[in-house]
Amino acid sequence: MSKLIINNSKLKILVFRYRFLGDTILTVPFLQRLREAYPNAHISVLIAPQSGVLLQNCPYINELIEFDTTRFHKYDSGKQAKQSLWENVLKLKKEEFDIAYILKRSFSSALLAFLAGIPERIGFDTEFRGFLLTKKIPFNLKQSEVINFLNHLLPPFNEQPDKTNKLFWATEQEKQKALSLINNLTKKTAETQNIIIHAPAAHPLKMWKIEYWAELIKNLKLKYNHNIIFSGSTADADYYDELQSLAGIKPDLNLCLTNNTLRENIAFYELCDFIICVDSGPVHLAAAVNLKGLAIFGPTDPIRWQPWSDNIKIIQAPINLACRPCNLKPTCQNIECLSELKPDFVLDNFLQF
Repeated sequence: MSKLIINNSKLKILVFRYRFLGDTILTVPFLQRLREAYPNAHISVLIAPQSGVLLQNCPYINELIEFDTTRFHKYDSGKQAKQSLWENVLKLKKEEFDIAYILKRSFSSALLAFLAGIPERIGFDTEFRGFLLTKKIPFNLKQSEVINFLNHLLPPFNEQPDKTNKLFWATEQEKQKALSLINNLTKKTAETQNIIIHAPAAHPLKMWKIEYWAELIKNLKLKYNHNIIFSGSTADADYYDELQSLAGIKPDLNLCLTNNTLRENIAFYELCDFIICVDSGPVHLAAAVNLKGLAIFGPTDPIRWQPWSDNIKIIQAPINLACRPCNLKPTCQNIECLSELKPDFVLDNFLQF
């Protein structure tokens, strides 16, 4: 993985945030402020094998350390054998870190920092792990992940990082690959937009009805002449085959079939005009490159998981639901927060954006 070496001092800092795509992107504003607080420190980030590539070339850090102990879902798998907790303890012990910022809210992450002998351990006071920390930070469910992360820093930063700041840095090779793909898309009229559709999600309760997607993309394609681009990994190819069959429309580009890397897809996002996406990692990837878009939220909390961009508008079913957000623990039968969000409403929001 690429590294950016900054003038280092003896202070060594390790940031724990190994998880998924959106979680990783939402860490970048914290890393920016951390670098401002410690301009000469050596800052490392403990990352998951798939999502960690998003932080390559990030100017706020020196090093990425891969942590691979799980296979939580279809997007979360490394190429190497899973590592044990003790393998990682020994690896981190050798590094002799001075400070750990444990942004990941799990007992095991705090235990790892403790067993690795990191003397200063700062993290959320959750999951019964407070006794493993030297400084406990309260976690506030009513504010965004980014703001919760920033509360770890002392002195506190009252000014939030600018939401127009870059959260992803593509290489020249990745930019050229994206440019070659975008140049192959034909704009039929001056009004034709290249619109990314990202319909799948790792958690099925986040997914909008496939019939709704079919109706939406038919309108975007046939009525408004926009180019439709399916976004996802090879694991999503079967889903998009079904969507294409239901809509009776072939996409102008299916990124599942391009053999693009995740980073090449994000570089491609930056050249597109719009994204319509469920609450999943790619909406945060779009935010990372300031792409305009709509994020379809159902059972999850839009305050806590809002993308770090003013260019992404969150849309929800326009009805009052006392159970919303249930945070993926539904008490209803039909998931009304998504089933009552109709394609016409999404299309109207797109046209008014």
